[in-house]
Amino acid sequence: RHVDDNDKDPYSAGRGFWYSHIGWMLREHQGDRYGDYSNVRDLQNNPVVAFQHRHYLTLVLATNLGLPLLLGLWHGDLLGMLLLAGVLRMVMTHHTTFFINSLAHIWGSQPYTDRNTARDNGILAFFTFGEGYHNFHHLFENDYRNGIHWWQFDPTKWLIRLASWCGLA
Repeated sequence: RHVDDNDKDPYSAGRGFWYSHIGWMLREHQGDRYGDYSNVRDLQNNPVVAFQHRHYLTLVLATNLGLPLLLGLWHGDLLGMLLLAGVLRMVMTHHTTFFINSLAHIWGSQPYTDRNTARDNGILAFFTFGEGYHNFHHLFENDYRNGIHWWQFDPTKWLIRLASWCGLA
């Protein structure tokens, strides 16, 4: 919503690549700045989201340690599975997600607007399941699509479209 506003955008690209990529997570949070969830009342009432919020630490430990350890015992390679299914998976997932805050604001084209730093990048979209079409996203924030053309890789768009055909969205 406040893209490129260094005071309101928690990971503003205006503060540099490192800050927008991961530095914003390493700083001290500023009080109630992140405690206002009034714009997501529907999510607050969702039982799945509420369960996830209530049991966050248990879910984190189970999926990032417990599951890899079980798989490691099953395959006979405890350390290998912990490193692959635990650490490597988590590092790759986090950095790919963080690329939306950083790379998607410095690398790519601006076909819809140049009034902010958001960019469209097909390569980034492939690795982020469509989120790399970021220029469109920031201009039309209420549109469910990121890649608006049929040929643009955006699996979330395709899933939502399929769900709507089935009456689920």
